[in-house]
Amino acid sequence: MRNNYLSEFIFIEHIPEPADIILIPGSTEIALAKKALELYRKRYADCILISGGYNKKLAYKQTEAGFLAEYLYENGISPSAIYLDHFAQNTQQNAEFSKNICNKNNLGIKKVIIICKNYHAKRFILSYQRYFCNDCKFIIIPVVDSRNISKSTWESTDKGKALVYSEIEKIKKYFNQYPNC
Repeated sequence: MRNNYLSEFIFIEHIPEPADIILIPGSTEIALAKKALELYRKRYADCILISGGYNKKLAYKQTEAGFLAEYLYENGISPSAIYLDHFAQNTQQNAEFSKNICNKNNLGIKKVIIICKNYHAKRFILSYQRYFCNDCKFIIIPVVDSRNISKSTWESTDKGKALVYSEIEKIKKYFNQYPNC
């Protein structure tokens, strides 16, 4: 029963609806860019903001933002439709730097689609709400990453349990460490 509550707490998923922007927090998972491309082509938003700094998993000292943007460019998305943050090193910075880019470019964001790994959904929405405050509605569109962990399967493997419990700890850490709006 307790894990049912954890599943509902951690794994958030909304139905896509039109928004002002699609946000992709940093990752090396190409599935996030694929989902953004799908929603962009279906005209759910006119622009995409990718946030993510250097990641040693990527070749050529590439940033996560650059890596995911490259996929979008190769699939026909104009660079003019993509905003990039090459500096964020964690979820809090993804949110903070994304908000700064939106403000700097006068994007007037009121509704946001966030594409993230499914088991990161709660941490992302809490982090983004912290920086965008009450100014914005968030639509979480999660993807299952290469670890293949899902709301219905996480309890069945040690890896799945470790990821979910790690998310709980990260949420606790973040919200003790960073100030409120």
